[in-house]
This record gives sequence, C-alpha cells and structure tokens, in this order.
Amino acid sequence: MFLKLLSRLIAVAIIAGLSIAQVEHYWGSNKEYNAACPPGVLFVAVGFPAHLCNPRGFIMCSNGKAIAVSKCGIGETFNNVTGWCDPTTDFSLPAGCVNATAVKKYPVKCSDPGATYVAARNTCKKYVWCLQGGVNYTMDCPSMSLFIKEYERCMYVVEPYLIEIPPQSFAECQALDPIDFNKTRT
Repeated sequence: MFLKLLSRLIAVAIIAGLSIAQVEHYWGSNKEYNAACPPGVLFVAVGFPAHLCNPRGFIMCSNGKAIAVSKCGIGETFNNVTGWCDPTTDFSLPAGCVNATAVKKYPVKCSDPGATYVAARNTCKKYVWCLQGGVNYTMDCPSMSLFIKEYERCMYVVEPYLIEIPPQSFAECQALDPIDFNKTRT
C-alpha cells in the first residue's frame, strides 16, 4: 500500500512538472495543510492557504491529508482551478494575503528554535546540520552551489536557478566565496 501511494505521489509530481527534489513530505503531519485538503479525493493538488502569501506553492493531498508540498517553477504560479502550474506574466498575491512584506526569521545558530540547517561562519560553501542533543555537523554544499540562509539550503548559482536567490544574499556570498562565472560556462 505504501509503495502504491508513493508511486502515485511521484506520478503527480512528474505530471505537475516537478523535480522530486523540490518536494517536502508531510504524510499528514501538518494540520494547517491538512485543512486545505479536500476529503474523499484520492490525489489532488491545492494552493497554499492565502495568508501564507505563496502563489507558487501548492499542497499535494490524498484523502484529506497533506502528503507533500512543493512549488511551481520560475515564472509560474499555481492555478487552483486547473490544479497545474501555469506560466504567468501578471503576478499577483492571493486574495486574503495578510502580510506580503513579512520577512521570515531564519535560524542563525543551532540553538535557535526550529534550526535544522544554518549557515557556516565566513563561507557560503558550507552549512551546519543541527541535530538534537547538540550534535552538529559541518557539511559541504555541492559544486556550483552556495548555502542561502533564507532558504536554509544549498542552491545552485547557475541559470535558471540563480534567479531564485535573493540578490542581497548572493552579494554576501560572492564577497565571501567569489565565483568565476567564466569558468562555469561551457
């Protein structure tokens, strides 16, 4: 049963045009996301609740439970009517978006609440994986990627991914770990 559910989740992700790496799995553990999922529908994708102000994000649901969340590609927004990611040239926030200018507070050290991954000191090429019990591991980002604190993950610094990195964070990382883009082009 589990493998059947997993294969259907992967099929939904592939149909929506997603990379499986973009998916965060919840398997029904997030009550707010569960509330957005219609009961009695085997597989459906729905947009995030409006107050989260995320028109690219969507929730993959099964039988009233949020099994995973993901986001549309660059230049796309999630269409609640079709259940697909659509290209958009007219970006607008969802109705009910309460605070579009809110800035997420991200953890800066492992002792901060909710910290899982934090930036390493004096470099963007590494990050710290924070585990319970005070055990922390310094990890390397893959080649051609930098740890971006706002996303709490390593992100590739080549097109088309570069557009998603906040300009200020990219400038900070370039100051710490300059990348010669002439060497990255083939």
